[in-house]
Amino acid sequence: MRTLFGKMVATHALAIFVGILIMIFGLNAIFQYYFVEKQENQMLEQAEQIAGAYAFFAESQQSDFSGVYSEQFREYMTQIIENAEIDSEFDIDRLIGASNIVNVLEGDFREALFQFELASLGNYMNASIFIVNEQAQLMSQNDMTVKETIPRASVELVFEGKVVQEALGIKKIYENPVITVGYPIYLDGKVAYALFLQADVPAVTETVSDILSITIISLLITGIIAVIAIFLVMSNVTKEISRVNIRMKEIAQGNFDRRLKVTRNDELGELMGTFNMMVDELSHVEKKREEFVSNLSHDFRSPLTSINGYTQAILDGTIPPENQERYLRIVAEESSRLTKMANDILDLSRMQTGAAKLELEEIKIHDFMINELVKFEDRIEEKEVDVQVHFISKTPIIVADRALLQRVVYNLLDNALKFINRKGTLELKTQVKSQKLVVTIRNSGAVIRKEEQMKIWERFSKLDSSRGQVKKSSGLGLSIVKEIIRAHEEEIWIESTRDTGVSFIFTLPINAWEKKPKRNEK
Repeated sequence: MRTLFGKMVATHALAIFVGILIMIFGLNAIFQYYFVEKQENQMLEQAEQIAGAYAFFAESQQSDFSGVYSEQFREYMTQIIENAEIDSEFDIDRLIGASNIVNVLEGDFREALFQFELASLGNYMNASIFIVNEQAQLMSQNDMTVKETIPRASVELVFEGKVVQEALGIKKIYENPVITVGYPIYLDGKVAYALFLQADVPAVTETVSDILSITIISLLITGIIAVIAIFLVMSNVTKEISRVNIRMKEIAQGNFDRRLKVTRNDELGELMGTFNMMVDELSHVEKKREEFVSNLSHDFRSPLTSINGYTQAILDGTIPPENQERYLRIVAEESSRLTKMANDILDLSRMQTGAAKLELEEIKIHDFMINELVKFEDRIEEKEVDVQVHFISKTPIIVADRALLQRVVYNLLDNALKFINRKGTLELKTQVKSQKLVVTIRNSGAVIRKEEQMKIWERFSKLDSSRGQVKKSSGLGLSIVKEIIRAHEEEIWIESTRDTGVSFIFTLPINAWEKKPKRNEK
């Protein structure tokens, strides 16, 4: 099976290779277009000048040749040669001198002289120059091999007054790509002849080839360097991933002691930091699981020991008959305690897994809380507690599960009275904030430190480290309270200061009690 390292290196290398190919073909097209267009423009300028010279020559055939012809022809030829960038050694005076002979010669010699001048110019321009009439007959040319290279359609376009430009389109005669330029020659305002220039472009091919060679070599070197860099980077990345994989296997075996050393500041380093956080959380969960098993064993062992001891003593006659009823009551109480603890654990598990279903109904919360408070009347009188009730003026009607809400209020009142100081204060308070009913149950007494406030919601959590302060407590009450409030999609939290004592605060939904004010009045 291919490794992740091999796949990533191969993928990046393939991407670089494809990118290099695209760049090579793209640059080839760009370079050819640039150089060919440049050559076409130069030939077009030359064709324009030659067409003007031939038009002048053709008109002079019908009139007397004079010295004016020599000067004007010199001007045309000089301009053509300069545009064609022909070597300065080209002897214009020789051509002009020869043309002066035309003044004394007759007939075809003039045509032969112009053909000589045209051929000389074509040689220096490294191009084939020829002129055809409307019947596609050659009137002048410097190269007899090109007669079949000009398509009839191109000739017709020129005689329509259009300029023809064909790049790299003709390879029948020439070994190299060919550029063809067709230009109309006007006489008396009409197209009388068609001028064609053809030039092969070996220089373009050679230049593009040289540039592409340099480009390919540069891209290949760059690609090799990039592949090496990717290899090194991916090697380091896969090495770090292997470290994470090894640690995950150790965690699967229950080893939560080691942590990954974070040496990177990138996403992989962030992943390793998150991994360490996960290990810390798993370690914490494992520790709480061990504590849960230990606490559960402790809380079950104590009543079971009492039940077993008293039952055995009654059976073997150690306890006299007149005292058996008292010890049987103890056995019954411990049995009830075990039953309650088992039910609490099951209820907590159901709520944490979302298996518990709420039976929602409307509840007058103020009356509901007073009814729960009355159940603690004896304990309130025993500790001489000062009860303060601060409810809002109208009783809101909330929507909740009555049995579960009763458990919340009962557990919070029970917890408050367990830890309240003698002659302390117990306060019940309601208020409305952000369309929610906020309920507060506060008791004076010992302050709960910040570090203990998060632990107080955990299963089997007890504020006294010895677990002996409240022996009848299972440590599940507040965990159940929190899960009930969560099941209602509400919030509960704790606040504790020296001045106010300990306050448990939770929110409840209001069922539009403002619409029925009479039902909220007592």
